[in-house]
Amino acid sequence: MHAQLLADGLQRYLHIFTHLQHGLDGLDACLTEQVEFCDPFNHVQGRSAVRAVLQHFIEHVSEPRFVIQHCAWSGSLCFVRWDFSGVVKGLGDWCFPGVSELHFDEQGRVLRHLDHWDAGTHFYSRLPLLGWLNRTLVARLTAVPHPSYKADE
Repeated sequence: MHAQLLADGLQRYLHIFTHLQHGLDGLDACLTEQVEFCDPFNHVQGRSAVRAVLQHFIEHVSEPRFVIQHCAWSGSLCFVRWDFSGVVKGLGDWCFPGVSELHFDEQGRVLRHLDHWDAGTHFYSRLPLLGWLNRTLVARLTAVPHPSYKADE
């Protein structure tokens, strides 16, 4: 039964992310009171803080879409591989892959949500001045050039 509670909690939580355009209804029930959330831009603790981060995201990214590719469990820890796409004002179309590390409690609620994705490649390198600097530094440090990092752009 414990495994089923975890699986059900995962499905409820992922449903919110795959339907962000419809809002955050049901989010609080998916999270513990002291949930920790961390991504390349935020590190917060508590339900209201996580809600604020996600609300800010929804307000600044239009057409947000997460497509779940794979889930892998180890006890009460689930790794979720996903692809994100959306539109950011001033940046345009934005898409990138990532992995969420989700830790669950015994009731199937999220204790900790850690997002892993490459903000250097998929965000900072797209910004005008910072992007040029980022691409130049990476190109100088890389043994084999990566197509996303062209120092002369």
